[in-house]
Amino acid sequence: CDEALENLKFLSTLQEPCERLARAEPKDIPVIIPEILHLISMIWQISTTYNTSERLTGLLRKISNEIIYRCCSIISLADIFNGNVSTSMKSLTESINAGIAWKNICISTFEKLALRLMLSKQKILNMIRATYSLKLMHLFNDAKIC
Repeated sequence: CDEALENLKFLSTLQEPCERLARAEPKDIPVIIPEILHLISMIWQISTTYNTSERLTGLLRKISNEIIYRCCSIISLADIFNGNVSTSMKSLTESINAGIAWKNICISTFEKLALRLMLSKQKILNMIRATYSLKLMHLFNDAKIC
């Protein structure tokens, strides 16, 4: 019971920024990511029950999946197949930029955290790799929606 209450307390801090992420267009995602990652790193550092690599990986995977979902939501196959090149290219470019921003901000945030906590950079990178491959295409290939 205590573990559930602590998890609820810490995870509830993610509710508002994750709701914004769930409504965001890909072009707006890079602005939301730092706040979410800051909160996740705070949870990881302070929580006594939500501070394992498995739980951190699970949170990062959920954020990755939401970013993928948001990007897929603006990509119209009908526009692509009907030759609407400018709209399609804009959607695809914004989606790729959101994925690149997620990867870069995630790596930067956890490298800084590693330095602050005197953790090895390799340990942090291994946790990130456990969440998703650092290859952008692999990140988007994991989407179940597109």
